[in-house]
Amino acid sequence: MHDCCDAAAMDNAAAGGHLNVVQWLHKTRKEGCTAAAIDRAASGGHFDVIFFLHCERVEGCSAKAFVNATAAGQLEVLMWLFTNHREQLGRDRLRIYALGKFYILHWLKVEAGANEREAFTSEANALAQG
Repeated sequence: MHDCCDAAAMDNAAAGGHLNVVQWLHKTRKEGCTAAAIDRAASGGHFDVIFFLHCERVEGCSAKAFVNATAAGQLEVLMWLFTNHREQLGRDRLRIYALGKFYILHWLKVEAGANEREAFTSEANALAQG
């Protein structure tokens, strides 16, 4: 076995959507991963990898997962993150990346609490008007 593996190995495999590699590293190596594994998998919409990491690992994700999913237009991943890792959500950064993605901004507006609904509505209206 190579001694050169570190957490970056699983992070990189997750980013590329290589579930079989992530599973193998989880089973055979002790280095684990970082929150960047889910963060980066969100960019590619690699839901199978995200779900495996969520179920089998404890590292979780950061607000960057929400930003990455939004920037990449991965609404399904964003919805799942919103349900399962809502405590990591960074709405201010997310709104910036949502611009230009009306369907995501609309979904966020619907899911936002009453105190943030006005901000999302204003952004959605501005986006719709061009």
